[in-house]
Amino acid sequence: MNKDIILELIDKKINHLSYIEEKIKDFNNIDEKISEYLKELVFSKNYLKDVCNELNNNIIPNDFYSKIHTSVEMINTKELFTALNMPHFQINTDSLKSYCQNYPLNSFSSFVTYKFYKDLGFLTDNIVVVGANGSGKSTLADNLKTIIDGKYGVVIPAQKLLIIPTFENIPNYNSSSREYDEYQKNYTDGKTTYNASQTNDIPYTDTQKYGSEYKYVLKTLMAERSHIRNIFCTNYSNDVNVNKTDLHSKLDTAIEIWNSLIEHRVMYINESNELNIKDPSKQEEYPAYRMSDGEKNILYLIGRVLLAKEDSVIIIDEPEMYLHKSIVNKLWDKLELLRQDCIFIYLTHDLDFASSRKANKYWIRDFKYPMIWDINAIPENEIPENLLMKLLESRKKYCSVRVKITA
Repeated sequence: MNKDIILELIDKKINHLSYIEEKIKDFNNIDEKISEYLKELVFSKNYLKDVCNELNNNIIPNDFYSKIHTSVEMINTKELFTALNMPHFQINTDSLKSYCQNYPLNSFSSFVTYKFYKDLGFLTDNIVVVGANGSGKSTLADNLKTIIDGKYGVVIPAQKLLIIPTFENIPNYNSSSREYDEYQKNYTDGKTTYNASQTNDIPYTDTQKYGSEYKYVLKTLMAERSHIRNIFCTNYSNDVNVNKTDLHSKLDTAIEIWNSLIEHRVMYINESNELNIKDPSKQEEYPAYRMSDGEKNILYLIGRVLLAKEDSVIIIDEPEMYLHKSIVNKLWDKLELLRQDCIFIYLTHDLDFASSRKANKYWIRDFKYPMIWDINAIPENEIPENLLMKLLESRKKYCSVRVKITA
């Protein structure tokens, strides 16, 4: 998308808005609806002028030109501007009110989206967003994924029901990859409900059953490993030069990272292509589904990051959940190093984790449902007092709930 095209569109919209504003002010009787429209019109002009200035000053990265163009196009001036310019059509107060009601400007959603990007530095570097419980972090994760253009958005939710499946046969790589992409595309945050009088115990959609997160991840990893080994064997039998490194798959990488973090266990794939865990100190072996929640979560997180497409934006809600303090930073250090092509956005309430990341840091000052955030940058080496108070208040509420439950 060319910058000049956007500037030309902005100029056109501002001219339309100015003309409509001038005509509305000629009316003697302006009711509440028309007055609200007029206020949004003035707001729209100021918003577009700000975007124009920031484009001219090269503040907005090229990757966002398409999104900016779409958001400016959303501002609806066509119908009222056309009506006001019809030579033989006279608009009275009633018809003007009807136009204002039936053809709203829609500039507010456009502005919210733009401000959203701008507040987070246009997603050019890794980001940590700190927020107390109830500050809209999970909703923010969903909206980030929804409005990302030009880059593949991956959301790793805080709420996970990690049930490791077993497979009777080695999954097909192409079908597994399609299923995984469909799962990622149709991800929902799990904040839903269901009718308890229905026969189904757990609600589900066509593309996502609760508890199936691991199925899509592990199935795709295992299928890719089998696919790579089949290619290796075919090349070897056809006297094509092969190297042992050609056998290395994403699942092999995931297992290596897992083993480097969990020192008292060893993960491996047995001769039946099943994922197993070995306890060297006790000489015990057991299937992977018997892992602890923390051990399951580590493999799940590694798998999600490894399966992300090139140049993805990976959004992680509560990246420290289920993880021991001694492991969490090591894990994300390794994954960031491994996927330097991607942007990582962490949503957390853990200040220790936030301070460990080399990233632009922000905090959610306020949130109004459904999608209005007041997001402020955190100055380097300085934690705002308001943020500390919100986090402390959130922890006190959580602790009081726990006391009531256990009493």
